[in-house]
Amino acid sequence: MRLRVRMLVVLLPALLGRAGAARADEPFAVPASGPPLAVNALIYEDESKSAAGAVALELLFPGLGSVYAEDQPGALITWGLVAGGFAAVLVGASQVHIYGPDGPEPPPTRETTSPFAFPLIIGGAAVAIYGRVYGLQNAAGAAARYNTALRTSLCLAPFVTSDTGGITAGGRF
Repeated sequence: MRLRVRMLVVLLPALLGRAGAARADEPFAVPASGPPLAVNALIYEDESKSAAGAVALELLFPGLGSVYAEDQPGALITWGLVAGGFAAVLVGASQVHIYGPDGPEPPPTRETTSPFAFPLIIGGAAVAIYGRVYGLQNAAGAAARYNTALRTSLCLAPFVTSDTGGITAGGRF
């Protein structure tokens, strides 16, 4: 907490001076109510979600990155696709009957492999893989959508300006 207060005391005048100098020619939009924009910027830094963190959590466990980015419908879709795919693979694998020199003795009435076994296995694997890919993509997109909504609710409008080092992106503080 002391570090944040110290950073606020040191960085706030520099941020205000730089932002004021860079945008002095434009009118300054002040929100109708709420805390000052500098405080909103600090709130944004604390509350924003990392897209890389969401993807890392999604790699750790399917749907966890979407939950972190506060996109519960995306997590439910991911869980449904992965669980449905694994269920189809298990049902398909249960329909395969292998008898021979390495397998068990065939029963008195010969059981045959179902014609749906291999399509279920292949289709289920494809659905489960698609669920993982969807989860990774959705986690990154959900973090970006969350950050955009947070930035908008805090009245932090991004802008692009030219600097001596090239083009930079920033926010109005």
